[in-house]
Amino acid sequence: MKGFVERILARVLALQVRLYACQARLAGATDAEALHDLRIALRQLRSLLRPLRGLPAVDALEQG
Repeated sequence: MKGFVERILARVLALQVRLYACQARLAGATDAEALHDLRIALRQLRSLLRPLRGLPAVDALEQG
């Protein structure tokens, strides 16, 4: 179980880094695909967190 949790956390962190990179690309207008990539990363993060819905911390993330 510990390995599973570590893999989930690693995936969340990787998606967070990807979101920040996409946001920077979008703000800098350096890439025409930045918005598309941002939407994909956000969709993947939501899918990863979907089974945890109902927990207070996840509800706060969903609202954000």
